[in-house]
Amino acid sequence: MVDQFGDPVVGVNIQTSVGGGHLGGGSGSALTATDRDGYFIIKNKKGGSLQIQKMTKFGYDIDFIKQASAFIFTLSDQDRKYNKSIKDLDDYQNKKNAYIYRAWKITKETGKPDLHNDQGRFGLLGNKQWYTLDLLKHEEMRKIKGKGDGQIYVQFYRSNDSEIVWDNDWSFNLKVKGGGLIETDDLYMQRAPESGYISSWSMSKKDIPESLQRKNAYNRSFYLHIDNSFYARLNIEFRPYKRRGKYQGQIMINYSINKDGHPYLAPFKSFD
Repeated sequence: MVDQFGDPVVGVNIQTSVGGGHLGGGSGSALTATDRDGYFIIKNKKGGSLQIQKMTKFGYDIDFIKQASAFIFTLSDQDRKYNKSIKDLDDYQNKKNAYIYRAWKITKETGKPDLHNDQGRFGLLGNKQWYTLDLLKHEEMRKIKGKGDGQIYVQFYRSNDSEIVWDNDWSFNLKVKGGGLIETDDLYMQRAPESGYISSWSMSKKDIPESLQRKNAYNRSFYLHIDNSFYARLNIEFRPYKRRGKYQGQIMINYSINKDGHPYLAPFKSFD
C-alpha cells in the first residue's frame, strides 16, 4: 500500500475473509497488517473466494471498497493461469505481482475545509437543448433551461427516440462558465490542481469502446475551477437512454465545493 506521495503505508490493519469453493469450505477470517515496505501477505488460507473486509490506519483515508473489484480481477487472472478450483493463497505471495492499494495521508492542508456538498438527478431532452446547473445555491441545486445564472452548462443529443441505447447515436457536452474542468481518475480527489483547466468537455457514443456501447450509464469524474475563484470536484453519471416521461437522457451528479477558495477538498460518496 502506498499513499499519495508514493510512500509505503506501514501498519495498516487489514481484515480479510476467505470463503468456500464448490469443492470445499474456506479458511474464514484472517487479520494481517502492512510491513515496513507497505506489503501485506495472506498466509496459509484456502478457499474459493477472498474478500477484503476492512483496512484502517489512523491519519489515512483508505477507500478499499472502490479498489476491491480490481483486486479480485487480479486474483481471477492468476486463477486462470494456475487452473485451480481451490485457491492456494500461498501462490499469491510473489511481490512482483503485488496488487497496489492506494491510501490518502491526511495532512494539515486537507483538514476540514468549508465545503458546500450536494447531489441531484436531472432529466435531459435529446435535442441539443442547453441546461444550466447552479452549484452555489444555498437551497437545493437547480436546473434551468438555456444558458443562465449558474456555473455548469449541460447539453445532450440523441439521434432518435428509441428506448434502446445502442440504436442511437448520442453525445453529452459540458461547459464551465468563467472557469474550467479537468477529467480525472484520481481515487480520492482530495486536492484539486491549480492549473490545466479547459472550458469544455464532451463524450459521444463514438468515444466508447464497442464492447461497452450497450451500457446504460457512464461515470466520469472532474475537478472544477468555478468563476476562477472556487475549486470543486464533481462525479457525474450520464445515462443516454429514455425512461418514463418526456426526457431522453438523464444525469446524476455529486459534488463538493470549497467555499474558502482553497484547492483542498473532502471525501464524498459516489454512485457505487
